[in-house]
Amino acid sequence: MTQNIIRWAQMDDIHDLAYVYSESYRKAYVGIIPDEFLDQVSLNERDQYFRKSLSEDKQKIAIMSLDEKAIGLLIFDFQGEADLPENSAEILAIYLMKDYWGSGFGKLFLNWGMDRINELGYANVFLGF
Repeated sequence: MTQNIIRWAQMDDIHDLAYVYSESYRKAYVGIIPDEFLDQVSLNERDQYFRKSLSEDKQKIAIMSLDEKAIGLLIFDFQGEADLPENSAEILAIYLMKDYWGSGFGKLFLNWGMDRINELGYANVFLGF
């Protein structure tokens, strides 16, 4: 039986987050962003990003696993950009490994995230870029 788990990421998820981000980002933007830029999205650089982000607790990061294998991540910012209304959450990124595109996992993940935003009491949600 296949087991899908979505939860808030923790420090021991850093490498999985870095892998999912770097691999899915490169696949998503092939032909859109120049290869020389995509090649700079490395595991090491992403490891550092997620280590800092999780240790400073400025963002909430969720991880999706299927049969104990990380397949997706979702990054929220609750700090609020200056141009956003009060009580706003921002979705900074949602990435799935290419093998899971078009499978319904993205919708499932986004719905989970929207439920968490609602539970945390945020009235507005914006998609960042």
